[in-house]
Amino acid sequence: MKILTHIHAYPPYHNAGAEWMQHAILRWLVEKGHDCRVLVPDATPYEFEGVNVYPDTLDNCRELWQWCDIGFTHLNRAGKAWNWAAETNKPIIYTLHNSFTNRLVEVKQSFALVFNTEWIEKDSREKGYKHYGIVLHPPVWFNDYNTKTNKKYITLINCRERKGGKMLIELAKALPEYKFMGVMGGYGEQEKADLPNLTYVANTPTMKDIYSQSRIVLMPSFYESYGRVAVEAMCSGIPVVATETPGLVEALGDCGTFVADYSDVKGFINAIRSLDKKEHYENISKLSIERAKSFDRRNVKELSLLVDFMKRLIQKHHE
Repeated sequence: MKILTHIHAYPPYHNAGAEWMQHAILRWLVEKGHDCRVLVPDATPYEFEGVNVYPDTLDNCRELWQWCDIGFTHLNRAGKAWNWAAETNKPIIYTLHNSFTNRLVEVKQSFALVFNTEWIEKDSREKGYKHYGIVLHPPVWFNDYNTKTNKKYITLINCRERKGGKMLIELAKALPEYKFMGVMGGYGEQEKADLPNLTYVANTPTMKDIYSQSRIVLMPSFYESYGRVAVEAMCSGIPVVATETPGLVEALGDCGTFVADYSDVKGFINAIRSLDKKEHYENISKLSIERAKSFDRRNVKELSLLVDFMKRLIQKHHE
């Protein structure tokens, strides 16, 4: 198949969960022999792991939407992508990354949907979404993120307030005996503070470098529809201390150390200290690796179903 993704940004120059989910999908499709291309604004043409990326100029949009068999989109570029799909008479898939009301998707029943979790599909159906769709969890491959770690830092990835940027600062103040690391996120205003036990590092596409230094990964998020970072961390047996959101519960299962309220400083302190017990830490680490490995099988099953889903969409569209 010839598959076009029309979105607002793409790795490795933009590093966030939605974009890495899309790249993981396309990389697998390329490995299976499909031709995958991407349109993003303000890009210089480049190739990344078999996926060709182009600026979404008028000429490129016209040429590549005519070229493709099917299109993908999500988030900020969905309106433009849908317009091109309609103009060129091509089927289009929208990846639903959250449970927020999406007026465009509600209005455009011609979108097919990929739900990034089971709970997002359930929530969407309860809200009345009647679109043709399937569940595809963000593919995270065990070997991509498995690494040995020196267990130096308690790490937060993305220092936005809603991801826990202020909580990281509060925890570093309250726990001076621990070392903390904050990794700058790929979007949004980032929280920072000058503390002796808190180190910040730049946004990066090479997450193995981050996990190789991490003892615990923090996810005190206000909202997570899934929590790709949690699965990445589990690949290296790193325990995750997280807010008990539906997405993080679906991602972590019994491996998560959960705090009900994202603003509960004392709860996060107690959760961190619970992992000081060597036997408990090692048990969570072992369970995390086993769970992360099992997701490779789920990835293959769900991506294979996606291929069948796209083929049915193309056939149905031309009937």
